[in-house]
Amino acid sequence: GRNARITNRRDITVTSDAAGGSVATADAGYISRGRAIATIGTDARASGIVADGGQSEVANRGEVTVTVNADASARSYADAENPDTEVANSTATARARGHGIATGDGGSLVVSGGVIVVTADAVAQAHANTEDNDQELAKASATAEGFGIVTGSGGDFVVNAGSISIESRASATATGKATAQTASATAVGIATGDGNDTIINRGTITTTEVINGVT
Repeated sequence: GRNARITNRRDITVTSDAAGGSVATADAGYISRGRAIATIGTDARASGIVADGGQSEVANRGEVTVTVNADASARSYADAENPDTEVANSTATARARGHGIATGDGGSLVVSGGVIVVTADAVAQAHANTEDNDQELAKASATAEGFGIVTGSGGDFVVNAGSISIESRASATATGKATAQTASATAVGIATGDGNDTIINRGTITTTEVINGVT
């Protein structure tokens, strides 16, 4: 809540999984046109400790583990009697976003002497296929974002005296005659919003970003 006073001395484990698939098939046979459209979007979000806003104070002396996984798959297939009339469109969008500690606007004091581990994984796959290799469009977009400590606007004071480990992985695959694929991975140990902020790191911060299998 607002103006919260939160102290964690134990283990917090949070997991968010979002998975979805879309399959579209148009088998027109003797009909002149065949059109198949498959669209899917998944969004996984999770935070270990949240203080909505105001002059909040958060102390972490335990271990906060946050894992978010988003998986989206779209497949389309079209067949028709007449040539150049088969249309297959597939769009898959996956987004995974995780925070260890998150505070809102107003100026917060955050002190972590414990452990924060955040893993964000987003996978998007789009496949478009037609019997006669006609009109095929596949779009895949994957976004993975992981933050150890994130604050809103205001004069924040953040101290890390423990360990923060963030890993974000994004993978996008598209197959068809025309394709578009975008993968983005962001891993940040400490991020603050607008204002006169102070960040002190006396511990360790490790961040890893993996895009389509490449670090």
